[in-house]
Amino acid sequence: MARPLPDITPEQECELAELEELMSKPPIEHPSSKTLTEIMARPLPDITPERERELAELEEFFGRNIMSGGTPIVK
Repeated sequence: MARPLPDITPEQECELAELEELMSKPPIEHPSSKTLTEIMARPLPDITPERERELAELEEFFGRNIMSGGTPIVK
C-alpha cells in the first residue's frame, strides 16, 4: 500500500524552483552543435560493379520469394 510522501524541505523547494526555471528556458545553441541528421548525413560511397551485382542478386532472391508467397530463410 502506498504511504504518504515526506514533506518537502526548504532546500528541496529551492532546488525544485531552480530546476523549473532552468527547464523553462530554451536550450542553449552552441555554434558547432549539429542535429543527428546533420551528423549522419554524409556522402555515400560509389557503388562498385561488384556491389551492384550483389544487390541485384539480393533483390532478385527476395523478390522471387516474396512473389511466390514464401518466406526467405537466411542462414
